Amino acid sequence: MPRPMLIVGYWLALAGLALAGCTDGHLVAQASPKASPPATTTGVPGKALTTPQRSAMPTRPTPAPAPGHPTSAEGSRGPAPLPPPPGGGPLTGLAGPSGVPARPALVVKIDNGPRARPQSGINQADIVFEEQVEGGVTRLAAVFNSEDPGSVGPVRSARSTDIGLVSPLHRPLFAYSGANRVFQAAVRRAPLVDVGIDNFPNRYHRDGSRPAPDDLFSSTSTLFTLAAPHAPAPAPLFAYRAAGALPSGAAAKPVGRVHAEWGNHFTAVDYAWDPPSQLWRRAQDRQTHIDTAGHQVAPSNVIIQFVTYRNTGLVDPSGSPVPEAQVVGEGEAWVLTGGWLIPTHWSKPSAEAVTHYLDGHGTEVAITPGRTWVELVPPGKASFTERPPDPPASPTPASPAAPPGTEPAPSTPPDPEPAPSGPGPGPGSEPQPSPQPGPLPLPGPGQRRP
Repeated sequence: MPRPMLIVGYWLALAGLALAGCTDGHLVAQASPKASPPATTTGVPGKALTTPQRSAMPTRPTPAPAPGHPTSAEGSRGPAPLPPPPGGGPLTGLAGPSGVPARPALVVKIDNGPRARPQSGINQADIVFEEQVEGGVTRLAAVFNSEDPGSVGPVRSARSTDIGLVSPLHRPLFAYSGANRVFQAAVRRAPLVDVGIDNFPNRYHRDGSRPAPDDLFSSTSTLFTLAAPHAPAPAPLFAYRAAGALPSGAAAKPVGRVHAEWGNHFTAVDYAWDPPSQLWRRAQDRQTHIDTAGHQVAPSNVIIQFVTYRNTGLVDPSGSPVPEAQVVGEGEAWVLTGGWLIPTHWSKPSAEAVTHYLDGHGTEVAITPGRTWVELVPPGKASFTERPPDPPASPTPASPAAPPGTEPAPSTPPDPEPAPSGPGPGPGSEPQPSPQPGPLPLPGPGQRRP
């Protein structure tokens, strides 16, 4: 071969090696960057994952952990695995109804816009996540396991936020009405079982009395039949108190009402504590939030989880940006349980990890066994109203003996604590300020309403 051709071949070979080396190096850096922090236990047995850097949060820095909160740098001092639920039910902490077999979780995406209400099945869901979608409207991800409500809907489309919410549930069934090309690809990659309408159109039906697109419904019993034999039960997402145990946590406050909103006041939600039922009664947009059976939404627990929303770069047909809640990372949260608000620090190092809610002492907060709603609220978009502390439990003193031949004078019972007058603030009313004003000792997710 002539010498010039050898020289040209030599330089071409060097160029090819250099290009191949750059490509391999880029892939290695993506798969295992040397600057990554050491892997830490996530709280899920057998899961050791790398905690993402704070700078990876898209819109604003994650608030610094409060003193006493374990961080990824503390390694083995991270949150401990959640204890087994006292009643056996993984998603409620209660014993399941008789006749309900062990089965996986079923997640159904349900619309929450004005035309979608009232919805079917939401009062039978073990857990409900409320997330913001386009235009300040919210959508629900209802998680079913312990009950079969029959009809459920209106079923709507998936969002990228859903992946981080459902991934810890051990491959749940995921029911939805479809998604755009980007989100559909994310669903197919996620650790879930896709039972959406595109795969199983005969498991859904249209309700002719409702306008499209809020006319699509299914049933949990129909969707549960799509589970594989011996599919695993879901992992617990919360710690639960034992029967009779009272709420506890650093800086806990007795609270009578909590308000949260999304968008420019487009969606507003209020929860009022109801002592007789020991439930949080929900109102939305100043109206009692009821299901199709006429029953008010009233969970045992509510978690106000402050999260940032990033712009996905996509828009809906009206041109509104499509947001995504940043549920992987850490931030602040209010845990509402048993009539108390407990300020907590939430952390979730990966999509598959369970979210932990730790109080100011670094202790996992235990909630009331029962149903739970998790509100993914932007920072600064929630407020609360305190109530008088509960009176201490003490025996009523006995009345003195009446003289012979006379009737004992009836004792006058103390005035009971006034219960909320309704499920939520009526038109023209606002949550009243606390008689002891003062902000929560948090980095700033929420402030009292004036």
